[in-house]
Amino acid sequence: NYVDVTFLGAEIGGLNAFIYRVGAAKPSNLIGKDKEPLPLNNTYRFVLWRDNNKDGVFQQVEKLTDEEMVQYDYKWELTGKSINGEVGAQANTSNEDIVIPATNREAAQTYGAQAGDGLQGYGLRVLYTKK
Repeated sequence: NYVDVTFLGAEIGGLNAFIYRVGAAKPSNLIGKDKEPLPLNNTYRFVLWRDNNKDGVFQQVEKLTDEEMVQYDYKWELTGKSINGEVGAQANTSNEDIVIPATNREAAQTYGAQAGDGLQGYGLRVLYTKK
């Protein structure tokens, strides 16, 4: 699975994107990481943040406030193909966390994936834009 983020629109100046697994002991940015699959049965969160201390490292205190985040729309997408070459799974998730189900059957019911391989092999992307 590959995790990516795409901004649609004009430059937003000074903001960074961060996608992480909710509940992780030490949240790390999953954007651009394609060497390990996303753990199933987990929730993933997208946030925008400002590097206030200019260290290049995300800290929770640097994320936009809820009032600032409502100025942006974002949509999760499943990209590419499953491990068996299937296409067509739809994330159907906007402006909220996404849950990657534990089983292929749950993935098929929730996201329209093929029951045989679920979301295995698909990439995960967030498209976001300023309202």
